[in-house]
Amino acid sequence: MLLRRRIVLVFSLSGLLLMAVAGGSFALLWQWSQTQLANAEQETARARWNLSLEQVAAFYEAIVVPLAEGADFAEALGRLDREAIRRRLIEAMKIDTGLAPVLRIDAANDDGDIIASTAGLAVAAPLVDVERTALALQRGYPIVGPELDPNGRQLLVVTVSGPRRTLLSLASDLATLLPDLASGQRADLFLLDRDENLVSATNSDLWSELRSRRQIRTDATSYTTTYRSGFMLVPLPLTSSGGALIGTLLVVRDVTFNLQRSRLILLIGGVTALLLLGATSVGVYVFTRGALDPLGEVTRVVRALASGNLFVTTDVRPTSSEVGDIAAAVEVFRANAVELERGRIRETLRDAQQHALIRREMARLASTLDEPARAEVLAGLQDIQAGIGGDAATGASALAAGFSLMAGRVAEQHRQLSALLQERTRDLQVVRDALAEREQLGRLREELEFARHLQMSSLPAIFPPYPDRTDFTIYAAMQPAKEVGGDFYDFVLLDDDRLALMIGDASGKGVSAAMFIATCRALVRSAVVRGATPADALAIANAAMTTDNEMSMFATVFLAILDLRAGILRYANGGHNPPYVLRPDGGCHALDQAGGIALGVIEPFEFSEADVVLHAGDRLFLFTDGVTEAHDPSFAMFGEARLEHVLDGGADCDAEGMIRRVSQEVALFVRDADQADDITMLSLVYRGANGGASDADHT
Repeated sequence: MLLRRRIVLVFSLSGLLLMAVAGGSFALLWQWSQTQLANAEQETARARWNLSLEQVAAFYEAIVVPLAEGADFAEALGRLDREAIRRRLIEAMKIDTGLAPVLRIDAANDDGDIIASTAGLAVAAPLVDVERTALALQRGYPIVGPELDPNGRQLLVVTVSGPRRTLLSLASDLATLLPDLASGQRADLFLLDRDENLVSATNSDLWSELRSRRQIRTDATSYTTTYRSGFMLVPLPLTSSGGALIGTLLVVRDVTFNLQRSRLILLIGGVTALLLLGATSVGVYVFTRGALDPLGEVTRVVRALASGNLFVTTDVRPTSSEVGDIAAAVEVFRANAVELERGRIRETLRDAQQHALIRREMARLASTLDEPARAEVLAGLQDIQAGIGGDAATGASALAAGFSLMAGRVAEQHRQLSALLQERTRDLQVVRDALAEREQLGRLREELEFARHLQMSSLPAIFPPYPDRTDFTIYAAMQPAKEVGGDFYDFVLLDDDRLALMIGDASGKGVSAAMFIATCRALVRSAVVRGATPADALAIANAAMTTDNEMSMFATVFLAILDLRAGILRYANGGHNPPYVLRPDGGCHALDQAGGIALGVIEPFEFSEADVVLHAGDRLFLFTDGVTEAHDPSFAMFGEARLEHVLDGGADCDAEGMIRRVSQEVALFVRDADQADDITMLSLVYRGANGGASDADHT
């Protein structure tokens, strides 16, 4: 990679890193601001709620305040005339405040005893905690707040101080007052009981919409202030004067515009930063190219000099920059190299003359040896001379090579014999190792064949399995990709009217997957036989398989229980391919997923269930992903669309024929490609409670 490109790449990566750091800091700041906003929203909602309570309380003061200040009422309290007090309380209830009607008015003493009540003599306790309310009334203002009557109804109670150390409490239905209390909230209010069930709402349509989007949780134990798809949800706990929780007021405000504006600002900021980074990178690239192109020319000259071309020249103009200095230094280096090459040529000519003299003397000495030695030495000298090829730098070693020729021949022959012996010894050891490995491989194949036989024999293989049953027929088949597979299928009659169906696929293949899926099958089957529902059976198996799962394996499982009388199929799906239902009219559709994850991943996990009704003549087809992920030699997959086409075209097949049809189509599709995964299928034909439908009904 060119230097300028590396510079631009480093600059760009540094810019991206800085943007990432800045983005992370901004994200933390944004999260903190959202938390502060949520706290501020809750405080604001609480303040508006208290203000609404005070405004509503002002209307009810028109009833209890004149009553507390009336002389006749004080006189009745003085002589403890309970009937007169009660009549006066009933008259006060008739005053119209323009709000929800008053349900009850109580008069209680500071000991917490009821003096009189419009609810009659059956009232045993006052509406409020008398001791705490009396302390709060010392400020001189009426006390207003929610309370819970013995029947569980949520009330709004206004309490004032009466004559002779009494407390006057007026109660109205909080649910009825909710629209009046919502006038100052600028939001929709939802009143929930202690179990978080809806009691009253100012906007029922919004409540239904939030429930349909799963933004209001039906299984929640508490709410927190949070954004949910454009709505700000603020929970306000409602406590009685005694400090007990009587319900929750959920304040929901539409903040869609604020969210969209914030996201637009973030998008504009991000795009602007990316554009600036891109423009800066382009500028750096243009600048570095202009600055470093002369350096590339100098690099070309240096490479030519290194390859021996001493006559190359550079086109770089002399400048005061570092590149100009480098070009001048390269030119000096080239001139020195030319001078050195001339000296080397002169030295080579002189050495060649000396070496020729030495070779003539060597040939004369060789003539004194016997014929075989002389021939060998002369041949060696010829080889040396041919190898030198006139190179004076290596000619000085010719004499030493001639003298050591014979010793070298003997040493070479010895080395050859030693190498041959070592090679034969290694070949013998290789043969021994191969025989041992072959024997070990034979034992391993026998063990794998036994494991395959054991696995296949553990699956139901006798069809039809229930020949005396006329209300359904069933067939299944499994084709492992290796000696043992990681799939399973199973079915069992739980009683005369219920049939359990299951199919599964473990992650991976081979012995480990087979052992894992066998454990999974045993756990699911045991739970179902003991009476567990499909969802509970998957949850039990998931809890057992998640424990001590050191290899992090998992398995997908589909489990269903068919009511043979009603035709209702209740099922749960643990991350498996959804089965297909085939109707007699040729319709083919996959079952809903019934949300679930693979077993062995997360514990605990609550699986959900779903139902589908099978009619006489309907067919159910269960399969593993080895069917849809089978590939041809070009690695194109069989796919769900092709499977649906095959199933839709085989609506007149029986249970066994359906599986054989799919197997044939898959085999024709993959041709001579290797099988990549286990292929497992289970098919059921439901004929109805009386067995009235048959396979012939579809022809």
